[in-house]
Amino acid sequence: MTTVARTLSPAFALIAAATLAIAALKPLAPVISLGALYIVVVLAAAVLWGLAYAVGVSIVSLLVFNWFFLPPVHTFALDEPSNWTALLVYLVTAVVTSELA
Repeated sequence: MTTVARTLSPAFALIAAATLAIAALKPLAPVISLGALYIVVVLAAAVLWGLAYAVGVSIVSLLVFNWFFLPPVHTFALDEPSNWTALLVYLVTAVVTSELA
């Protein structure tokens, strides 16, 4: 296994865990609010692996969040333009946290 694959495996596992947590908590809170769980994953990637990995993790997180939870689900289209703001938070978080770490 390459170094990149070994580094990304935990990140993908964290993205999967956040996705499962959002699915489980979906009946209890608005999905857009639960998307904040992905920020924890982006923060971890920024602190542990730096900006390049954090940006990649933030992009994968926003794609997964969009695909599974934002209407229309199972597409990469967005019904509400305001959802773009939530998705861009991941990228901004990755850059800022990586610079601070």
